[in-house]
Amino acid sequence: PTLDRPFYGNYGSRYWAGLPTVGPPPAPRPGTAAIYDPVGDRMLVFGGLTFTGYSRGDLWQLSLSGTPTWSELHPASGPSARENHTAIYDAAKRRMIVFGGTDSLSGASDNDVWALNLPALTWTHLLPTGTPPPGRHEHTAVYDSRRERMLVTGGQVDSGDPRDVWALDLAPATPV
Repeated sequence: PTLDRPFYGNYGSRYWAGLPTVGPPPAPRPGTAAIYDPVGDRMLVFGGLTFTGYSRGDLWQLSLSGTPTWSELHPASGPSARENHTAIYDAAKRRMIVFGGTDSLSGASDNDVWALNLPALTWTHLLPTGTPPPGRHEHTAVYDSRRERMLVTGGQVDSGDPRDVWALDLAPATPV
C-alpha cells in the first residue's frame, strides 16, 4: 500500500505510533479539550490546567499538513480560562463549540457556551434560549450531525443529577 507516513506492523493491524512535531508545543496540561478541523487539517486545543493549579485560556493548533507543526493562536477575546470543559466540532458551521468546565479562581462550574469561528478565528458567546443545564465539569459532549446539536451528559455538577442529558440545538432558525 502507498502511505504518506512510515508503516510499521502488518497491513490492516491497529497500532499506536508517536507523531513527531515541530514548533514549540503547548505546556503539558490536564483537563483540556480538543477537536479535529478536517477543512484546516489541524487539531485545535483549548484551555486546561497548569501544574501550579491555574486554569488556562490559551488556544493552540497542531497543523497536520506536511510536517505536523504546533503554533499558538491569539483570537481577540473569548471564554474565560477553564479546565475540564468539552469541545465539539460543528461541521455545518465550521466552528468549535466549547461548553462548561471550571475556573480555578472561582471553583464554580460554568454552563456557558462559546463558538470559535474557524476560518476567522473569532469567538462568539452563544446565548441559547430555554433553561440551561446545570454548570458542570468533567462531562462528555458529542456532536449529533444528523440533528445539528451538541449532546452533553455526566460529569460533576454544582446541583442536579449528573446522569442527565442535555441537547443544544445548533441548527439555523427556520423562518416562519
